[in-house]
Amino acid sequence: MELLDVTKQMSDLLENIQLDLAKSKRGNKSAAQRVRINTIKFSKIALEFRRLSVEEDSLEELASVQI
Repeated sequence: MELLDVTKQMSDLLENIQLDLAKSKRGNKSAAQRVRINTIKFSKIALEFRRLSVEEDSLEELASVQI
């Protein structure tokens, strides 16, 4: 998975969480369940984002050292 794919997934999940949070505030129990599920998914994708971003930074540092 590429960093751009991960950031797109994170953005989509955040948007869904935001919409469902508004619905859950009005008492929608299904929306509250979706928020819980999507926050778990988001945390897993966030781990992947951290891994990929550190990897990308390491590659950039290595390239700058070789120049």
